[in-house]
Amino acid sequence: MASVAAFIAEGVCREMVAEASRPRAAAETVPSRRIRANRDLVHDYQHGYAVREFPVNPFQETKRPTKPPTMLVACVRSEQGAFSWFAMNNKCYHDGAALCNGVITTVTVDIEDAPTTCLAKGVCVECPGHGYLYLLATGDYIVPKPELIDGRMRVQRFKAVRDMQRPYTCVYVEGEGLHVHHVQGRFASD
Repeated sequence: MASVAAFIAEGVCREMVAEASRPRAAAETVPSRRIRANRDLVHDYQHGYAVREFPVNPFQETKRPTKPPTMLVACVRSEQGAFSWFAMNNKCYHDGAALCNGVITTVTVDIEDAPTTCLAKGVCVECPGHGYLYLLATGDYIVPKPELIDGRMRVQRFKAVRDMQRPYTCVYVEGEGLHVHHVQGRFASD
């Protein structure tokens, strides 16, 4: 069984669900600091979300015990109105920016491990520092995949680079709150 990284109380979960439930006005979306590709491929997430920063369990062994690590926890509402919970290391592996200050976006991602070409819409967080994109579900870094189209290199899709941001497993228990558990493995953000 994975060790507990954090517990988020029911009251805080309800606040995040309420925030994710309200529609976002176009003026609220923050423009990307760095255009990674054609904006037709990267969209601000319009269905509603809430992002917060929480401390990781202080009993976890860390490389730097002087400053406990934090995690980004996101509550994302789907088109159908269902809520999903995601958590990952809050510190960007690339330059240390706080991902909780980033924008939630969607991209079309090539799933390269599938036996055939498979495309999936990925819900990502965009790093506020340099515009890096990370899949919320897995912590994978999303890299532009240029293709030769009409004699010019263009970015039409993205591919995922694994094991970059440490993801956490989230289990929401009605009436209790959100249980966040460590995922085994080594990640660049550790």
